Amino acid sequence: MVYSKIYKSSRFIKKYILLLCRYRIFSSCVYNLIKKNMARPIESQLYRELVDSRFIFIERGIIEINEIYNAVKRQYPDLCDDEFTCVHHQNVGIGQSEWKHTVRTALLRCRRIYDNVEFSGRRGYWIFT
Repeated sequence: MVYSKIYKSSRFIKKYILLLCRYRIFSSCVYNLIKKNMARPIESQLYRELVDSRFIFIERGIIEINEIYNAVKRQYPDLCDDEFTCVHHQNVGIGQSEWKHTVRTALLRCRRIYDNVEFSGRRGYWIFT
């Protein structure tokens, strides 16, 4: 029960709890749970780059998500680590790379704050204007 509340807490609280774990105030299992679910610096940098770029390197029109992944990998090859699978899908066996999850999160953010990225209404398709 306590672990699920910690898992759903904000990023600030997670960092604070990690600090407390280092001083052995919380158990190591709580520390590992929180550390596992925090973004690595490489995914955080990819997210910032994508949101700042507004996906302007993507061609205009209705684009399928796999084409977006390919364009992102061409644009930021150093930030796309295929070896590190998404922590949310490891148990399911999907094995999708974490950077692809980051791309989808950046698409959702750009859809909210910019007018050049829209969801098409069909799963896996995005509109770039």
